[in-house]
Amino acid sequence: MSRADRTGRLPCDEQQGWDAQRATAGSDGAAAGRHVARPATPRPSWRWLPWFAGGLTVLALVGGLAWVLLASSLFDARAVQVVGVQELPTDVVRTVAAVPLGTPMLRLDTGAIEARVAALPRVASAQVRCSLDGTVQIAVTERTPVAVVRRGSAVHLIDATGTDYADVSNAPPGLPELQVPKVGPRDARTVAALRVLTGLPGWLRVQVRSITATSPADVVLQLDNGRAGRAREVRWGDTGQADRKAAVLGPLLTQPGRIYDVSSPALPTIA
Repeated sequence: MSRADRTGRLPCDEQQGWDAQRATAGSDGAAAGRHVARPATPRPSWRWLPWFAGGLTVLALVGGLAWVLLASSLFDARAVQVVGVQELPTDVVRTVAAVPLGTPMLRLDTGAIEARVAALPRVASAQVRCSLDGTVQIAVTERTPVAVVRRGSAVHLIDATGTDYADVSNAPPGLPELQVPKVGPRDARTVAALRVLTGLPGWLRVQVRSITATSPADVVLQLDNGRAGRAREVRWGDTGQADRKAAVLGPLLTQPGRIYDVSSPALPTIA
């Protein structure tokens, strides 16, 4: 006879063990069913496509613009315009500038063009501007004479820096003669004399016929004859206290005399 009785049931203790195993297995299966989820299928993301397309568009635009500006003939230099010249011929400036027409504007070496034009003796400065219509404009500032220097029969024009930049047959009216041993922008006597001359008030400057300087501290003005019909000399001294010296000199010149010394404006003298 088998271990199970006629009703098909196991003995009590074995039946209880079997029921416990089934309960445990059932609870584990239920727990597994509750907590184990099927993995989700990944979906492809296309969110980067607009950024990629935008980047390609920007690159295309930049490349096209660079080609238009640097390689195409749309913005080539087509003409040269010279402005600001008075004594200097326009053709001379164009020739010296040597602007390579037909070159794209952005490839022009404007600094080199300015340097070539500024090297002309009459030119104080030059500036190059480029226009979208293909015009290269060269703006020239010419030197302005403030004095003359006589060397034999030649008359040389001197600007405020002491640069001898041109010679003419006759001295322009109203320009005094500069008398220093060696004229030049690096000569201390030249610099001192011209600083005094250019700093004079208008009423005094028109009376100056010549200016000399044996040293930077010994500037002397030779004035016109004035009302008395006699030559007048002003011992100016150094470049300091210019306004005070001019203020003191005004009343002194109303007094008779030949030499007016304002080198020490606190103690002016007339001789």
